[in-house]
Amino acid sequence: MEARAREVEEETGRRPRRWRAVLAVGGWTGGDGGGPRREADYLVGVGGGLDHAALEWPKHAGHGCFGVEDLPRLKAGRAPAEYWSPEPIALALRDHG
Repeated sequence: MEARAREVEEETGRRPRRWRAVLAVGGWTGGDGGGPRREADYLVGVGGGLDHAALEWPKHAGHGCFGVEDLPRLKAGRAPAEYWSPEPIALALRDHG
């Protein structure tokens, strides 16, 4: 848990308050010759919001704060393989408040 918390803080500048849900676990191969990698994606509540996020560029193209009603924005301009479906995120937000 502590390693995950450090990674979130490194990538966003915000300390996680709570882990809401696991969205996906999968693998991929990077283009840097580093071989196969495993990845777990979480829905995380952070302290302080993201107004002044310290994102680790160029790993991130942007960020946003979303309420359940805003989740369809996750699909905007992206192919299905490039976004998380808003439905499981909305369920996790409703279930975990």
